[in-house]
Amino acid sequence: MKLLTKINFNKKTEEADKFCKFDFDPVPEVIEEHLKLSGWVVGIESPAVGIELIQDGQLVREVPLTIDRPLPNQIYATFPGAEQSGFIIDTTLEKINLESVHILIQAVLENFQRIPLASLNVYKDEETIQDLAQTKAELDETREELERLQSQFDEVLAELEQAHLQLHQTEQNQSEKGILINLGKKMTQENASKKPKKVFGIGLSKTGTTSLTLAMKLLGYKTKHYLLNCDVDLTIANHDFVSDMPIQTRYKEYDKEYPGSKFILTVRNKESWLKSCSKHFRGHVRDKNSLRYKYRIEQTGIDGYNKEVFSKKYDQHIEDAKEYFKNREADFLIIDICAGDGWDKLCEFLGKDVPDQPFPRANVSKSKRASSVVPQPVSVDFEK
Repeated sequence: MKLLTKINFNKKTEEADKFCKFDFDPVPEVIEEHLKLSGWVVGIESPAVGIELIQDGQLVREVPLTIDRPLPNQIYATFPGAEQSGFIIDTTLEKINLESVHILIQAVLENFQRIPLASLNVYKDEETIQDLAQTKAELDETREELERLQSQFDEVLAELEQAHLQLHQTEQNQSEKGILINLGKKMTQENASKKPKKVFGIGLSKTGTTSLTLAMKLLGYKTKHYLLNCDVDLTIANHDFVSDMPIQTRYKEYDKEYPGSKFILTVRNKESWLKSCSKHFRGHVRDKNSLRYKYRIEQTGIDGYNKEVFSKKYDQHIEDAKEYFKNREADFLIIDICAGDGWDKLCEFLGKDVPDQPFPRANVSKSKRASSVVPQPVSVDFEK
């Protein structure tokens, strides 16, 4: 028998939701007598500035929020301090009283509020080598499922947060929004030509749309990826580049509404795309009235995954786009980011200078997850 250090972990999402948004990567763990945890926190009204570990009312460890986390920065771009929301804590068990096992993890806001995020219990337990082997086998079996659930959770969380933000903005800016909506309804095709030119990403989900959006942001465009809000037209009007659902199914409409705009079709190896979709779209959307359900039906005609349906839709989408933009090379670009296309091809199409930094590679699959960005050109397998 062997004494092992174990952790019980409990997030306090409902308690913290009024003040901040947060997540851990994925849960705290003990490695070589060190308690290690990482994640991110974004304050809703007051910026989050740090993380504290509290035991028996005493401060065990504190760290500032100094790490750039692209995903929460993108989802909560309008929240204060979202650009640097990440943290990493590494503390020895010598600093923790294992006789009093309860530890509180709390966020520190700029206005000096302390917001409980989670509690954990660290304790010693006896476990055999056989038990350890069985536990490791179970973890290996569920790792891929956890990654799929994390992807779906991020998608649902983005939808919920967008709905929450929209409600807040509606309460504060009802008069201004009403004026904009009325003006939009009165616009005719004659003055539509006066609209500013846009760039639209029209590739299907899981073809590198997130990487393309990050690249466009680095080129100076005001970007929006995956429009989970009711007023899609207002969102497009307020951004220079939009991509993913529902843009890829409505690009012909936006081509007429925004004359002179450019359209970028992201593609990837179809078998690789089908494999990625089989994981991402395997589950069904519970709320049939949600935008996420509506967008899935628009994109493939089904909620969930069917290889034959997805394969046919992939081929049809590419052929339809090629036919629609035939003889319009200045307006239409096909790019395979997953196969290594990057700055040279994109910047030549947009008339931009090539940045002096690597092309962003987001949502790289586990087998290629050496880093979040790699120098181009490199062929990698992307989840989106």
